Parts: sequence; C-alpha cells; structure tokens
Amino acid sequence: MEKQILYLVQQLRKAGVRVTLAETLDSLEALRLVEWDRDSFYATLQATLVKNQRDYRVFDKLFGLIFDPDYFLHRDKTAKFRHLLKPKEGPDCQGEPCDGSGEGKSMGGPQQGQGRPGTPAQRFVQVIKMGNQQEMMDLIREGLAGLGTLTEKHLEDREDALRRIKVFLEWKTGELHLEKQAGEVDEETFLDWQARLAQLEQLLVDALEAALVAEFKERALEDILERHNLNQMDFYQLSQEQVVEMKRIITRLAHKLATRVSRRMVRAKGGKMDIQRTMRKSMASGGIPINPAYRTRKPTKPQLVVLCDISGSVKVFSEFMLQLVYSMQQKFAHVRSFVFVDTVDEITVYFHNREVAEAMAEVYNRAIFSQTGFSDYGKSILEFRQRYGNSVNGKTTVIILGDGRNNYRRPELEHLQWIKDNAKKVFWLNPEPQERWNKEDSIIGLYQTMVDRLLECRNMGQLERVVRQIF
Repeated sequence: MEKQILYLVQQLRKAGVRVTLAETLDSLEALRLVEWDRDSFYATLQATLVKNQRDYRVFDKLFGLIFDPDYFLHRDKTAKFRHLLKPKEGPDCQGEPCDGSGEGKSMGGPQQGQGRPGTPAQRFVQVIKMGNQQEMMDLIREGLAGLGTLTEKHLEDREDALRRIKVFLEWKTGELHLEKQAGEVDEETFLDWQARLAQLEQLLVDALEAALVAEFKERALEDILERHNLNQMDFYQLSQEQVVEMKRIITRLAHKLATRVSRRMVRAKGGKMDIQRTMRKSMASGGIPINPAYRTRKPTKPQLVVLCDISGSVKVFSEFMLQLVYSMQQKFAHVRSFVFVDTVDEITVYFHNREVAEAMAEVYNRAIFSQTGFSDYGKSILEFRQRYGNSVNGKTTVIILGDGRNNYRRPELEHLQWIKDNAKKVFWLNPEPQERWNKEDSIIGLYQTMVDRLLECRNMGQLERVVRQIF
C-alpha cells in the first residue's frame, strides 16, 4: 500500500499538484491513526496531500484510477446532483416513482427488453428523465462497448472518441427531444434534466479515461494528467470550467505581483560602497579613499505600460492578460493599459472602480481598437508613439502582448525601436508556440531585435516564469 501511495504522490506532482516530502510523511502517519474504511482512507489522503480546492478534481481522478475505480459511485462524489437521483413524482412518471427501480414507461417504438425504449435516443431521454445513476452507468457501458476495441487513436484523440460514443448513443438527438419537451414541464424539472446531462457527460469522460488507463496503463495515465495540469495546458485548450479557474489563479498572481517592488540605488550614509563616487572623492586626498561613499536600494513602485493585441487569433490569451492587467492596475500606482488590432486605444479608465466583468465589457463595447478586423502591428505601434509617446520614459517597463502576425503589412520597426530607446525595458510576450514563429505572416523575428526580451507565454507555468523575469 505504501508503494501505491508514493505512486499517487508522484503522479500528483506530474499533474502540477505541489506535494512536499513532509506532506507525504504526514499522510502515511495519518493512515496509521484512522480506521481503514473506504471513506476514511479517501478523506485522509485528500486532507494531507491536497491544499488547493482546484486540485481536488485531479486527486479524485487519480484516487479512482489507482485505488478504487468504483469508489465514487459508492460515495456519490457528485453531491450537487444527489437530489436529482431520488424518487420523484412528476408528469413524466405518471404517478410512479422515477427512480429506475420499476420497468419505466415506454417512449414509443419497439422494445429492446423489458421497459426499454426502441431507439438509442429514446433510451437516452428516459435515462435523463429518470435520473437513476445505475441506469446512467449502464448507458455509458453501452457507449463504450459501441466504441469497440480501444486503439492508439482513441488515446491520442479522446475528443474524437467521445464524439463517436455520443453518435452511437444518439446523444444530440436525445438532447433535441428534451428541448422540445421543455414547454411541457416546469422550470425546475427542466433544470434537473440539464444538470443530469452535465453529470452524464462527466461520468462518460471519467469512464473513458478509466478504460484507457486499463488498456494503456501508465502511458494513458500520464497523458490524462497532462491534460488536467493547468500549469502546462495551452490557454487555447482550456474548457469553460478551466477558464473560470484560470481567472482565479491569475487574480492571485496579480496580487502577489502587486506586493513586489523594484529597488533603485540611491546615496546613503551606510550600506554598499559606491566605488565610483569613492574614487572621485579620493582625488581630493591624493588618491587615498579617506571618505568612502555608500549607496543602498530604495523601494519604488514600477511604472508599467501594457499594449495588448485583442484580435481573434489571440483572443483567449488576451482576455487572460487583460484580467492580469486589471488586477495589477488595482494595486499599482502607475499602470497604463492599451489595446489594439489595427488601431490603438487606451483602456486604463475602464478598469477604475469597476468589477472585472464590467471592465472587460467596457473594453469591448467602448474602446476603438479595430477598423478592418485584421491585425496591423506596424500601424498600431506608429499610432501609439504619436498619440501616447509621453507615457514612455526611463522608468517605464513596456509589455507587448501578441503573436506578431501582421497580415503582410508594414512592420514600422523604427517606431518600436524608439519605444525601446526611451523605455527602461521592453518585453514581448507571444502566446504562440515557438515552432510557429516567423512562418506565414508572422514577423516576430523582426520585432525580436527591437525589444529587450521576447518570451513564449502560452500557459500558466510560462506566465508565472515570465512575471518573475520581468519583475
């Protein structure tokens, strides 16, 4: 058992969950002090190994794959759906309990066994209406069986495998049937159906992953964990649920960033010796450094200027970065923010005294950043210099966010060079993988010579490293 627990820790770390040696030892010690039943074993490992709520899903997935595939059916981890699985009287039940224990009502068509509708879509509809978890699992097993023997292709493209299972189950047709019947039931019942659909989809994903791990062992497990590691997933690959969690992480990152300060050297009565000034002063005493000069670092708040491309090709990345800029602007005294596609506009004022969702809506509704809809970095950089050049000085760090795809237009390199010459530092963050740089209409290589650092920034892990390098 200890080997399995250590294997669990190893896989948690691969998935981006931070588990220290001390926490691993705590888990082993805690297990010696509790009764060994299923719930206590699970709760003890979770309490000692997982610190952030966002990591619970990864832990649950690993626990089920390594220790007990049927545990979460026993425990019903989807507690938010629990009320949906109880017997319920309703118009669809016609006075009979909708708990899956009876034969169920036929939806029409020929029967496939006792109480089962004739087509997969009708069976799907009945399972959603009844809400019985065992029926859901039976339906998922039928879908997995319909997929046939699992192959390398299924492992490499799980989304396609899920699509094929849904086609086999006539999932979309079933959803359409439910939508057509929405007017025949009350709102609460329809919301229950929607919640059961979400639960069934999650159970299907979990079942497919468990089947792949059973077939391809550790190779499949590592692939699955990699897809759940928010630190390593490209921003473009995130699901809606992961996007919400990523926004929380970025807000916390901005708060950490806001507590950091830059330090500049100033004259002082003590501290580190200032060799240059000491040597100059020594000239008055024949080269003998009688009166040494000192300097020390004085904390200062950095001044930031952020230019963010919000064209369609980098929209997801840009929204995350605007979230970061928004959070930073609430903490920093000197932050000016600009957006562009083929023309540039300042959005600093939209972030003042507003919630982030309202601020983002203001940016898209009121800012003037596009005339043609196609990126033009050269024109945008030229306009920035002409209209907002006074925002750049020797204390300003300029951060440019974008993929450098210029749609074969003039790069206007001399104006970016002017920004570099007048700013303290210029950093360019590119959300595209490096292997796609300088291909087709990408001219990021030309711009690279005009900035201090060009950095790939396409996932959370890279973003955190970039923040440390910039500040």
